Amino acid sequence: MSKTFDDSFEDMFKQDKKYVVRILKPIENDEELSVEDYKLEYDEYPSLNEMKSWISAGKHRDTIELICVLDDEGEKRHAIINEEGKIYGLPVNLEATLMYDEFKAKHGYEVANDIVVGTCAVLTNFELE
Repeated sequence: MSKTFDDSFEDMFKQDKKYVVRILKPIENDEELSVEDYKLEYDEYPSLNEMKSWISAGKHRDTIELICVLDDEGEKRHAIINEEGKIYGLPVNLEATLMYDEFKAKHGYEVANDIVVGTCAVLTNFELE
């Protein structure tokens, strides 16, 4: 069976796809709770070790936790945080907390006194498999 134009176009798009991750990293000892905000791009689906490196807490065990947030356009995105960040006393991530609260409010979940701490990695154009 031969490929159609649509199949060929789709294959070409898949080859050029980049996996983009937005990193929101709290700036330590910042009274305004600012974050360092930057993007990482990958040619292939990121490995578990790469994901752990995004939220690494240094000398602590890095166990990832999946949460959902709303991006700047109001779209649902998967995000990865350090599951034990509160136990380790990681700094508050105000930007990620607001994105998490917006997701919960939009989808009818209770917006409780929960906060995101440590680095948050937002998967901007793919989901965790």
